[in-house]
Amino acid sequence: MTKNENTSLHTEAAPAVSACFGEFQQQAEISSSETTRMGVYQFQLQPFRAAKGMVMEVEREGQHIISAHLPASFSRGVMRSASIHIRGAEYLLLAASSASRMLAHSKRWFAMFRADGKKIYATSLEQHVARVLPMEDGVSLLFMNGDSMRIKL
Repeated sequence: MTKNENTSLHTEAAPAVSACFGEFQQQAEISSSETTRMGVYQFQLQPFRAAKGMVMEVEREGQHIISAHLPASFSRGVMRSASIHIRGAEYLLLAASSASRMLAHSKRWFAMFRADGKKIYATSLEQHVARVLPMEDGVSLLFMNGDSMRIKL
């Protein structure tokens, strides 16, 4: 089954994830065990039983570019992707919320990759990301508690 970009979300954590990339024109929800497309990208999210987590596979124009392991706390959460062009180069952004139904306890896995799959940044964040904003030279992450973080490229 293939899912197309900009589909609706059906969990309590979903609106927060969707709002995270609200400023990006190209975005998609990625569900476990379904192939999801977003422009030239194709995503597959599969359970990884050995580590009780998830493995995310990404292809770009038919070429495998990313294989990323997500920690177990994100194995039933919601994942979104978005793409951005910065200084003429394309970047892929990924965010996954933990499976916690309580927003205050929700963690976020956030990653940024080049279009060829090279990892720029990937980490589990203890704070909940409210929004990611595109900037001329990178992105800004705005957290629920009012903090912010800037990734400049």
